[in-house]
Amino acid sequence: MAKTQKHCWSCSAAQPKMKRDGLTIQAEYSERTDENDQQKMELTAERAHRILKAINDDDCRKLGFDPQYARPDWMVLTVLPVPPPQVRPHPHPDPDPDPHPDPDPDPTLTLTLTLTLTLTLTLTLTRCAPRSGWKGRAAAARTTSPSS
Repeated sequence: MAKTQKHCWSCSAAQPKMKRDGLTIQAEYSERTDENDQQKMELTAERAHRILKAINDDDCRKLGFDPQYARPDWMVLTVLPVPPPQVRPHPHPDPDPDPHPDPDPDPTLTLTLTLTLTLTLTLTLTRCAPRSGWKGRAAAARTTSPSS
């Protein structure tokens, strides 16, 4: 339903078309408005967070949130809490290597692995992401596959 809406249900402002271009999202307006002097702009994470913070309490209730306990901008992580090394549990050296890993791994190793995988994924997507968006790759796969 949201993809077909041309205007906001609350304030009647023009809604942009959102297109994914690699790792970025492009917002494209059909015509220039007073507040948007550009017809096409990149939607950054900071801008998306500002948009969510600007939602008033009445619109929060219309979206199904109770503004006292949950707001849309609270659903976006802006800070990743990392416990200091003094309070992290130490890994126990195990002389007998177990083929089944511990279900509760060391948090330091888990955080390091998470950050490493995130960086690797970002670099891979940046290098390999098509500039025409993901729909182009799916359409190309359909046309090259043999039909039965």
